[in-house]
Amino acid sequence: MRRLNLLLVLALLTAHTLADPRPEDFAYSYTIKTPTGSAIYELPIPEAIYAKVVQADLSDIAVFNADNETVPHAFLRAIQPEPVIPAPVTLPLFPVAATQAQLTQGLTLKLLTDFSDAVIELQQQNTNPSSVVNSYIVDISKRTSTIKSLQVVWQPGKITTVTQIRVETSDDLSHWRKLVSGATLAQLRYAGNTFIRDTIEIPREQGKYLKIHWPAGSDGALIQSVRAQFYAGKNTPTWQHNIYPGKPADDAQSFGFDYEIPAYLPIRQIRVNLEQTNSLLQGRIYSRSAPDQAWHLRHRGLHYRLQFPVTDLDSPMAGQQHRLLLPAAVLDSPAINVPLTTDRFWRVEYDRDRSSLGSDIPALEFGWQTDPLVFLARGKAPFTLAYGSARVKTRQAPVARLLDDIKQAFATLPVTYASLGEAHPPGSSAVLLPQPPPLPWRNWLLWASLIGAVLVLAILAWRLHRQIKGRE
Repeated sequence: MRRLNLLLVLALLTAHTLADPRPEDFAYSYTIKTPTGSAIYELPIPEAIYAKVVQADLSDIAVFNADNETVPHAFLRAIQPEPVIPAPVTLPLFPVAATQAQLTQGLTLKLLTDFSDAVIELQQQNTNPSSVVNSYIVDISKRTSTIKSLQVVWQPGKITTVTQIRVETSDDLSHWRKLVSGATLAQLRYAGNTFIRDTIEIPREQGKYLKIHWPAGSDGALIQSVRAQFYAGKNTPTWQHNIYPGKPADDAQSFGFDYEIPAYLPIRQIRVNLEQTNSLLQGRIYSRSAPDQAWHLRHRGLHYRLQFPVTDLDSPMAGQQHRLLLPAAVLDSPAINVPLTTDRFWRVEYDRDRSSLGSDIPALEFGWQTDPLVFLARGKAPFTLAYGSARVKTRQAPVARLLDDIKQAFATLPVTYASLGEAHPPGSSAVLLPQPPPLPWRNWLLWASLIGAVLVLAILAWRLHRQIKGRE
């Protein structure tokens, strides 16, 4: 019954249209590849479509069956609630100590397992007071979600800590593969100010265990805890990142740069990319949907690109420890999360007295996730995705109860994933321009009536004048 209700709801959800669109009303189209036997399909929207739609709300997208009939569709964010992000979890952490004279010898790692659980037992042979902790093993075997990032909390051995770490992963503690290389962590204190960079983004390909190589241990810095932050769900769309150059702002009253995005991307993150190292930008980020619209503030704060020298103690050679100077670590300001927006015009304004930029114009990086389209497989295949039109505009039925019903039922139904096939030859480019306004026949008729009435009055007055003159 719930499945039948969902099909009815989805059918009603897009039954109402402002106009009955036809394939020729759109400039572009693709064939949709659909595995047989499913009632509902989910289709990711690629960047090429965001770049060619005319409407920012994607209302110039339609799905047709083989008989050129529109089929019901909706975007996933409208019918499915935002996924819940699991709470961060503190992971089991095990330090691995190495002596100053010999980093890789004298370490025994023992794994006890009963095929359902595992216990790590670390034994250090020939330890002495000069031993240092140069790596940590993190047990992630009991995690229930994919880890997105690790937050490392450490006790600094000095006022300033800047270190580059490596992260490896393994399923058996014997065979390790690289997961992250050259990630920079920092903890700086000066004049009562504190700067902390303590988060590492890690790829999804994760084993049961992680090894964090920790060169800062030579300076007495000890990791106190590692907290895992998770993805929102298993099928969370992959983050995509686009970088666009800027130009000096047209507004002479402000110091800043303007950016234009050539697509209506669903933007959720922004980052200011400074070209030169040791650059600072204290300012504000604005956006707007069109050049004639007002600016909206998106973020206010500091953006930076800083460089620090770092050393590596995890480089044994011939059984002895060597302190190597690595290439300088570069710290870039993190990405900023913003509410979902499709604005194409952006501006960065900065405070000249509190910024240090040089002559280069910073680029603006946007992080976005595709918004999948869900459609009902009504009628015969193949189905066609058509988009790009300023003359038709489809919309979903503005009934909140229908959306609530579909949200409750969507999670219980199997959804098959579709993909885009062959691109069709482009249609008429005229549909990308708004329909010319209809001729004002009513106004013309009104003016014609008024002019005709004036002429009739003039003729009557002229005849009356002749009659009066003839009598005289």
